[in-house]
Amino acid sequence: MRDDADAGAVRQDRDGTVLRITLDRPDRRNSLSHSMIDDLVGILTKAATDDSLRAVCLTGAGADFCAGADWVATNSDAGRPRTGDLTRRIPHTANRLVELVATIQLPVVCRLRGWAVGLGANVALAADFTVATSDATVWEPFIERGFTPDSGATWLLPRLAGVSRAKRMLLLGEQVSGSEAAQWGLIHDAVADDELDTAT
Repeated sequence: MRDDADAGAVRQDRDGTVLRITLDRPDRRNSLSHSMIDDLVGILTKAATDDSLRAVCLTGAGADFCAGADWVATNSDAGRPRTGDLTRRIPHTANRLVELVATIQLPVVCRLRGWAVGLGANVALAADFTVATSDATVWEPFIERGFTPDSGATWLLPRLAGVSRAKRMLLLGEQVSGSEAAQWGLIHDAVADDELDTAT
């Protein structure tokens, strides 16, 4: 889709009946710019009505899956965004993205290596099957950033891992390894790095 070096890109290609979507901003750990989120929403919305598809695979370029939404990048030399910008934007962007991943009538498989943070973690948790490397890290950093959890975190975590573990992640900012995430039921499986592609 868009290919602005600063804003990153979302790549898509077909492998038979599988749509492969790659977050391509490795220099920023694939953190999602506004344009990348918009592109993902558009790609998944279109995929939802493509009868030739049988599955969607989400992955990140380089060493990490996704370091979350890059809200800091919205600041410019002209000044801070208008008050309430995120409040108005999130329901139609980040929240919509997680909703699409969770409800699209195609199996969504997420291939997770490295960091999955905030919105990136919630996209991975919303997928039907997420396979991670054992040393991957799932982190909900909202408490450390001074934000209220968004993008489905408070809905997904208690249902997948239970209230107690959800509190550990959301209220204490606990980071969870790929192995722990699989044991807790947050993701489908954790494997060795050299087995990730085959497992996915």
